[in-house]
Amino acid sequence: MATGLYPHQHKVIGNDPVFDPGGKEAYGKDWMKQRAVNNQSVVDGIQELSTIADLLAEAGYVSLQTGKWWEGHYSVGGFSQGMTHGDPSRGGRHGDEGLEIGREGLDVIYDYIDEAQGTDTPFFVWYAPFLPHAPHTPSDSLRDKYLPLAPTPAVANYWTYVELNLRQRCRESMYCIKMPGKRVRLFSQKYMPMTSVPWIPVFITRSLSPGPGN
Repeated sequence: MATGLYPHQHKVIGNDPVFDPGGKEAYGKDWMKQRAVNNQSVVDGIQELSTIADLLAEAGYVSLQTGKWWEGHYSVGGFSQGMTHGDPSRGGRHGDEGLEIGREGLDVIYDYIDEAQGTDTPFFVWYAPFLPHAPHTPSDSLRDKYLPLAPTPAVANYWTYVELNLRQRCRESMYCIKMPGKRVRLFSQKYMPMTSVPWIPVFITRSLSPGPGN
């Protein structure tokens, strides 16, 4: 999504590079170091490509990365600000601190948009939360809604987080749409995993002024 290319072109083909762990404990300190070594070619490859953030920067945009990001530090993708540090010594993998977005609220995005509104600089937000992945610890009120419908309590918990995820996306979108005098664009892309529940990353941009018909 960041490059508009196919996996055989951008070389990101899975959560982690394929490598022989050599007996290292999965996701342990030594495993993370080895993963970083094997993943460096992917990071280097992304830096050689033009991402959406790179292209928007050329047009004068600033950008914020939140949520999932597998290619190391957010700056690798051309973002001017971000949450993901990508440092394997600090557990950097798949988005690290960026994965808090959505699950721990949306204040990072709200603050970024509030700051952007004080300038005439157009902006771009990459919002790809880890939700609805585990852990699933929903409130009883929301979980009770799905318990009679789901085949198992675990599935009910998962469905509650799908709803929570979509609710937050809608809340975020409405927050942006209310910005007066500016054109706001919301982009989404979805896929249907085996559970047949959509995962919809949302990209938000604001251009300098409303265009014809907008």
